[in-house]
Amino acid sequence: MTVRKSILAVLPYIALLSFVMQIVAVMVSWLVCVLFPDSGVRSLLSQEGIRWMVGKLPEVMSTDVLLSLLYISLAIGTLFGSGLPACLMPQNINAAEDGEMRKGEMKEEERRNEKEEMGEEEGEKRKEKGERGIMRYFRFVWNSPDTTSHYAYSNRIGFHMSIVAAVACLSLLLYLVAGPNTILLSATGTFAGSSIISGLVPLLSSIVIIVAVVYGVCASTLRSLQDIFRIMTEGVKAFAPLFVTYLFVAQCYYCMLYVLGYIPV
Repeated sequence: MTVRKSILAVLPYIALLSFVMQIVAVMVSWLVCVLFPDSGVRSLLSQEGIRWMVGKLPEVMSTDVLLSLLYISLAIGTLFGSGLPACLMPQNINAAEDGEMRKGEMKEEERRNEKEEMGEEEGEKRKEKGERGIMRYFRFVWNSPDTTSHYAYSNRIGFHMSIVAAVACLSLLLYLVAGPNTILLSATGTFAGSSIISGLVPLLSSIVIIVAVVYGVCASTLRSLQDIFRIMTEGVKAFAPLFVTYLFVAQCYYCMLYVLGYIPV
């Protein structure tokens, strides 16, 4: 069982436990208020408690965690839907490498045959290529494209343009942080309490979305606005179990805070 399946198998039980705990909190708070009116515990079944659950609970549940989950789901859906990670997978590079090596061997064989027919000596032996690790990526990404290979020309162009988009976004971010006006820093010029810290997840997610869309458009994996919208919604769909679980857990958590008096009416 994969990690993702294991997490998905646990989430329903977490949601159920949160729901049961919320029901218990409702009943216990009412019972404590009846038996011990001066205990300071607030009942969720009182008029005030019911008004709070209907009017204020949805408001306090709309936290940065929920917004961050939404942005992350959009970014992951766009990234994988564009095909950018898949084009850098080692097995794809190996396949492309094998294909190009076979073509090279065939061409070399043809040249040797021609030289033998003409009475010339055999050509030079094919050089062995021993690139490992990241150098293999650079060889297939930056070498002159072969449109008949696994790495199509459009994939290379898409990767080049995605790098340009990433550099542009990061350069702009660096300018806003370290430029003359330090717009994204706090009033004291530090990261503590600054705009970039409070909006870091949405900001990084937006950069990932831009880079992925640029790759998809240039590599022709995203051919229309509908395609871009579709892969974004696929990301949200993949994170849907987390959203549902969050609603149950957050509702239980804030109800308990209200009962204990930590949330103002």
